Amino acid sequence: MSEHKHTIGPWYLSGSGYDGVWIMAGTLHVATIPGASDGDWCEANARLIAAAPEMLEALEAAVECLANNGFGKAFVLDLIATVLAKSKGETDE
Repeated sequence: MSEHKHTIGPWYLSGSGYDGVWIMAGTLHVATIPGASDGDWCEANARLIAAAPEMLEALEAAVECLANNGFGKAFVLDLIATVLAKSKGETDE
């Protein structure tokens, strides 16, 4: 796996208000998605962005799994299912 130049995850949503939904990594503010008062799309966009570090990890694991003839397939499938659920707001994270 390569060394990442982005803010290390996990990222999470931190409230929503007049200025939008904040995406945080620990105490570090990563991004603000504007438009919190404009409907559910703002929070959905924020969830998708917040899942990005874990999506990257899942994709890297999938590539490694495929390169090794499927070794670790169950782990990779579980990782992908978990990050997809997070990005869709189907978990409490």
